Amino acid sequence: MSLNNLELRSTRVGLGLTVAEASDLAKVKKRSFQYWEQGRYDVPDEVSSDYALFSRLYDDLLTNMLKDIGSHKISLPYFKEFDYFVEKTGCELVIKWRLYQSVLNHLMLTTELIALDDKSQIPENFWAYKWLKTNTI
Repeated sequence: MSLNNLELRSTRVGLGLTVAEASDLAKVKKRSFQYWEQGRYDVPDEVSSDYALFSRLYDDLLTNMLKDIGSHKISLPYFKEFDYFVEKTGCELVIKWRLYQSVLNHLMLTTELIALDDKSQIPENFWAYKWLKTNTI
């Protein structure tokens, strides 16, 4: 099922992706992505499939973070800058950085986390720790 322009924009924004990042992921010019979001052109099936995958990855990460956190109120790093994310995790994928940040935003909004602190670390026994250590989606 292809996404319409509003669904594409909503998913991109929900994942915290800029138009520039989204166009890089789609391997198109920024203008093309903007046209899709404006509804001037249909969203290609391949892009719709990619965003369906990103949504599933978000759901997997959220589900596993909730399991790992359990009833503990912990502090996790947010990785405000991509370079710092790469330095601390070894992962060079912008989409994983943005997925991680989006899930943390959700966890903060639902009070599952009590703090974000870039000096803290993701516990090594967390599913997210292992997931971020791979450079594949």
